[in-house]
Amino acid sequence: METGKPLLVIGGPLGCLPSIHQFFIPLHGCGDVCYDINPKACGDCSVSIEGDIRNLPYRNGFFGAVFVSHVLEHLRTIEDLEIAISEMGRVADNIVMQIPVEFGKTSHMPGHRLNLGFVNGGIEAEEIYTGRMKFISVDGLRAF
Repeated sequence: METGKPLLVIGGPLGCLPSIHQFFIPLHGCGDVCYDINPKACGDCSVSIEGDIRNLPYRNGFFGAVFVSHVLEHLRTIEDLEIAISEMGRVADNIVMQIPVEFGKTSHMPGHRLNLGFVNGGIEAEEIYTGRMKFISVDGLRAF
């Protein structure tokens, strides 16, 4: 792995909750590039990009790592999740994921469309509204 590469943070430190925006309580750092579908979520990050996690506008291997926090459970389908994971793996050497977990799987909160759990080097995904499930293997996954 090449050192000195930038860190991509997907899911801005202010998240999507208005209460966090109002009081500017960051949940984590900005990295070198903050990327979110909602421009407010990146707050005062020095480099913030608005965009879709399924189509990252960076060349292959540009980042040393991508940190994605509380984003994946909001994707609409398992196929969207697979595309997002593929895109993150394409642009970064390592993927670090954080999902809200309750009893080993994502909690059912407003806006969540996927129920996710980390298992044996991958993600067990379930579409909340259809019940459809699939295991997705993720090389080099670092999950917490």
